[in-house]
Amino acid sequence: DTGTYPIGIRYTKKQIDALPISRHEFHGEWNYTVATTLTDTPTPT
Repeated sequence: DTGTYPIGIRYTKKQIDALPISRHEFHGEWNYTVATTLTDTPTPT
């Protein structure tokens, strides 16, 4: 991957908690699925 990506983007706890994350039964702390949504993308703070 030779793309360039922004660094230093921060999100509030409220924005992160609002993400549609489904944790898997086995080690849900690192195995999870993020569902797609039709809502606006959170604005970085």
